[in-house]
Amino acid sequence: MRYNINIKIPLAPVAQKRPRFIRNSFRVYDPSAKDKIPFINFFQENILDIDFKKLPSDNIFINKKLPCYDNNINFTCYHTKYVKLCLESAKKDFRVTSDLLPSKEPVKIDLKFYFKRPKTHFLKAGSVSNRFINNYPKQDIDNIIKFLLDCLQPQKNNKTYKGIIFNDSQIMKLNACKSYLDNKDLNAFIKLILYN
Repeated sequence: MRYNINIKIPLAPVAQKRPRFIRNSFRVYDPSAKDKIPFINFFQENILDIDFKKLPSDNIFINKKLPCYDNNINFTCYHTKYVKLCLESAKKDFRVTSDLLPSKEPVKIDLKFYFKRPKTHFLKAGSVSNRFINNYPKQDIDNIIKFLLDCLQPQKNNKTYKGIIFNDSQIMKLNACKSYLDNKDLNAFIKLILYN
């Protein structure tokens, strides 16, 4: 089964902080754990809690048969406010997708991080000043990626969250970019595309 999950995360990108070491108890803790909670809740509510068996096919699913060589491929597309999920399968009964997530297969990921521009970048007319047009967010892109990939995986301190993928070692290809939004009315967000 092939799948393509296109997700718009309405949360500002966050950089992963370095692990901290407690001298008294000789323990290491993640200082970004609290920042990950909104992301984990978003994935749980918008993706992992979808019960594909109970969804009415007429309203939410679009079922099509596309010719592929000698066989027919079943194509199913599911849309919500933040998620677009497309599935392709040669099997007849492929709507039962309870074992789709967390993914066990090698995956590819495309990431786009959109940051809100500081108010000083804008002129009174609302356009971006030529002085700041080529400015870029100062957060390290590798730390932002690491933070998001950690949120996609199951969490040790949250046993109910099964994650989108089992481990970030499954990622075979990763494309990422970061930029400022040129519209001051838009809030920061992240675009995530996960496919196999």
